[in-house]
Amino acid sequence: MKILCVRIGDRYGPEYETYLQSKLPEYEFIWVREPLNKNVQLQWNKIIGMNLNIDEPICVMDIDILLLNDYKKIFEYHIKKGHFLSIHSWWKDTEFSRFTINGGFYKYYPTDCQYIYDKFMSDPMYYQKKYIEEGYTTG
Repeated sequence: MKILCVRIGDRYGPEYETYLQSKLPEYEFIWVREPLNKNVQLQWNKIIGMNLNIDEPICVMDIDILLLNDYKKIFEYHIKKGHFLSIHSWWKDTEFSRFTINGGFYKYYPTDCQYIYDKFMSDPMYYQKKYIEEGYTTG
């Protein structure tokens, strides 16, 4: 299985990559260090995973995740084609309860999600602005 992480800019150093690779040496990492294009900002570059021609599940996760306890279970968790897995959002029990998917970790089949990539990339500036203005994420 492959794990995709984005490290663009200087907010996080290479030690974050070293940490994740030391915790998950049996997996292949796809490191996104450069923007997909000039119109795709920071975390939005996770969309690259949905354009991979891979017909097996991949995990997409934030680079600043701490892996504790039995963390390998989530990477080994089986999903079927057509399914999308996310960890529980810690903020579900707060004022932001309408958000249930945690964008810090998800697992899916890239070939199932190509249409999402295509739609987003048809106008990335529009979608980035839309989700910020609608309160789904911050800039």
